[in-house]
Amino acid sequence: AEAGWMADVTWASRLDLRVAGKEVGAASPAPCGALGFRWAGGDFSAPIPEGLRGVSAQLELAVRAALERGVSPSTVRALLGQLSPVPGRGEPVAVPGGFDVWVDAADRPERLAYFLSVVRALTPGRVALVMGCPGECDPSPRPLLTRAGEQGAELVVLTAADSRGEPLEGILRDMLQGAACPGAIRCVPDRRAAVAAALAWARPGDAVVIAGRGAAAFQRIERVAVPCDDR
Repeated sequence: AEAGWMADVTWASRLDLRVAGKEVGAASPAPCGALGFRWAGGDFSAPIPEGLRGVSAQLELAVRAALERGVSPSTVRALLGQLSPVPGRGEPVAVPGGFDVWVDAADRPERLAYFLSVVRALTPGRVALVMGCPGECDPSPRPLLTRAGEQGAELVVLTAADSRGEPLEGILRDMLQGAACPGAIRCVPDRRAAVAAALAWARPGDAVVIAGRGAAAFQRIERVAVPCDDR
């Protein structure tokens, strides 16, 4: 049962966030850093490990699944403290400067909006967002992603993701179409430079979200795989 519980954590952390919100009722994440809910066996509560604060809704799904499969609450609490962040999914990245950095694979408007709401609930200061859109795929989410970014962050930096064979200029132009205030959006084509700009902007208490690519180790530009890890 314990091995199944550990597998459930990985499974739940990759759930579509819309499903997590529907099943857990996690549309508005609690910033308290603790799980607390009622299940068939009574009330359950436990602190959320620091590295898993970004996947609190999925973590609750995994905890519920473990309890319903017969894992004791005391065992669940003990195992919670042993869990590591899931690479590229609400993953915190340690940096100096007194602000938080998060890497998440959110590449759909609703998933990005949800994750930004998670970060907002955990952040006393401002939020910056660095994101791009992949090329050679459905372009319709591009403006919607920008609109979600504007609504969830004080600073939005648009950049390259995996443009593949599609010109980056066209991708950025599509993304800017969703901006309510295009003049406030920064466009920095080079992804490393875009991340550097957001980090330079951040102050103690702020947060920087690097979205869209998760744990991918390579960036595909003009059909060439270039080493690029957002973490």
